[in-house]
Amino acid sequence: MGRFEEEEEEDEMETEDRDSEDAEKPSINFDPSLPTSHAYLGLDMEEFHGRTVHDDDSYQTIPVLPFTAVMLIPGQTLPLQLFRPQEVSMMREVQAEFGTTAEIYAYREEQEYGIETVKVKAVGRQRFKVHEIRTQAD
Repeated sequence: MGRFEEEEEEDEMETEDRDSEDAEKPSINFDPSLPTSHAYLGLDMEEFHGRTVHDDDSYQTIPVLPFTAVMLIPGQTLPLQLFRPQEVSMMREVQAEFGTTAEIYAYREEQEYGIETVKVKAVGRQRFKVHEIRTQAD
């Protein structure tokens, strides 16, 4: 057997090995829409529709959750799980009374191990400039 024939035979064996490895791997179907649905927050959330868009030159008093590690961009979805009593209280007020720069489109309250939690899906809608900061203790 010549050197060329030996190389051809080795190539065929490697190809057969790769084919058998591929045949053993399970086929995994991945739904690319799953991560953006934020299903880990639960599927039984109350959904909201409608929004308020303020004029560019208008001044509004709006509640703000100060998350320093999060930057919400208009059009971006923001999933939240709130558990601090002040945040839970504020979210109840916000979802009931205000149109905000982050449109809340799904909301659910839970209580587990004596801790109240609010789960929210919101999408960024309108940028705003802070003119004044007032804090409120609940």
